[in-house]
Amino acid sequence: MVLTDTQISDLERNEQWQATAVNKHGYPVVIMRGCPGALYEKDYYTLPLEVAYPFTRDGIRHPFTSGELHLLRGIIPEAESQIA
Repeated sequence: MVLTDTQISDLERNEQWQATAVNKHGYPVVIMRGCPGALYEKDYYTLPLEVAYPFTRDGIRHPFTSGELHLLRGIIPEAESQIA
């Protein structure tokens, strides 16, 4: 599934939106934070779902540092180990 411009725009207005990127194939990917009160509220998800599990704060950085994702808008959180 490829996200449409309208879907991306709607997701970017959601309070759980973290960032918008493109994957190594040029397709858009939206990074969302887990919902408050949910089991994985401190984790991050990619839409469309490129993997079937949530990323931790440290884990969501890997696709960017490995070159799998390229950031377009938003921010990728600092690694947990870098937060005082």
